[in-house]
Amino acid sequence: MEQPLVSIYSLTYKSSKTILETLESIYNLTYPNIELVISDDASPDDTVELCRKWVETHKDRFVRSTILTVSKNTGVAENQRRAIKACKAEWIKGVAGDDALYPNCVETFMNFVSEHPDARMVVGKTGRFDTFLDDDHFIEEHGSRAMPIYKVSTAKQQYDILLSWACIDAPAVFYHKSVFEIPELQNCGYMGLEDYPFFLRYTKLGNRIYFCDELVCKYRKSSTSLQLTGNYGNLITKSYLAHFFEETHNYYHGLDKIARYGVNIYDWIQCYTKSLFLRKLLKYMLYDSGISDMSSSDI
Repeated sequence: MEQPLVSIYSLTYKSSKTILETLESIYNLTYPNIELVISDDASPDDTVELCRKWVETHKDRFVRSTILTVSKNTGVAENQRRAIKACKAEWIKGVAGDDALYPNCVETFMNFVSEHPDARMVVGKTGRFDTFLDDDHFIEEHGSRAMPIYKVSTAKQQYDILLSWACIDAPAVFYHKSVFEIPELQNCGYMGLEDYPFFLRYTKLGNRIYFCDELVCKYRKSSTSLQLTGNYGNLITKSYLAHFFEETHNYYHGLDKIARYGVNIYDWIQCYTKSLFLRKLLKYMLYDSGISDMSSSDI
């Protein structure tokens, strides 16, 4: 019996230095039945040309391959919408043009959803890397059952947690296409922030996000990463004010600032220090997990 088709889309913008590594990771997926959609947001470099040459050489790997281009930059949210609209499969996995997928990513997710037929959005674990996606630059695994959002059992509880902490790693999310057909989720997002408003609204509508305890993707953290730019925090605040003012203008909004700054400190430590002690301490503070295995030798 043939396995269901899965769509992989890659969003690119000035990705010429990294996109080939991303595409090779898609090519090397263990899951056989895949279509590839590349959506470029008016890159001024040779990203599109590199993609076209690569696809021409590797097109036999895919059931279908498409490259989408536009003449004017529209932002990541609109670029994602174009890519998803072009996807033909029932299940969809996205990957940025500077990240990569582990070989068993799609196979892992498809096994998970076959065992959890109610799941429509699933989050896996992310391997975080500093600038380069090799073993020497590995920082940590991100995502754990100990995280509060995965310890609770209802969408309402997840929504309340998301109000005070943007804790879901978008690169590790696997979607059923029906998610994008929900009217309230269409046109949800900003030029530089497509994921967080989406997760908030999805859970607010009563939809639970499932967790798969497996590494599925590689996330590249560098000085140019969106989450490390000053504008990222402003976009999160804008998301609140535009869509969730009634819930967040007082109590939750204040909590978010505290939580967001705490996570930013955590991310900074992960990127710029090799102290295992500090990593474990921060995980304890954020995830309510034990640190009995910490010792002075970790410092």
